[in-house]
Amino acid sequence: MGIEASHTLPNATRECRVMLERREHLRLQYAPAERPTVSMQGRTFQVFEMSERGLRFKTDLAMVFAQGMTFGLTLTFYEGNIVNVPGTIIRVQHTCVGIRLLGTVPLESIRTVEALIKRRCAAGV
Repeated sequence: MGIEASHTLPNATRECRVMLERREHLRLQYAPAERPTVSMQGRTFQVFEMSERGLRFKTDLAMVFAQGMTFGLTLTFYEGNIVNVPGTIIRVQHTCVGIRLLGTVPLESIRTVEALIKRRCAAGV
């Protein structure tokens, strides 16, 4: 279970959140405008949560996912970094899919976006 710290901007149009969890790897929840994408099997999805070793995204029911399926993934970050890594589906709950990455996402890719989000929140942008 995570500890959520949130900061509401003065204009109250956007809320910035940083999730602090007792896990092996830092998990970052992305605001919609900064979300990376994951592409596989010719489809692209917005990632709403990611760590060095896993990610979660939502999907419609048009593409069937099952626990244990393995894919080659292409992750594209907000600032343009692209990472290719294989991953295995470890959880499917309704329209939410959890993937364990079989390689690691460079921590600097995650930290770059984390710093960007924090700067924007602090600036009220």
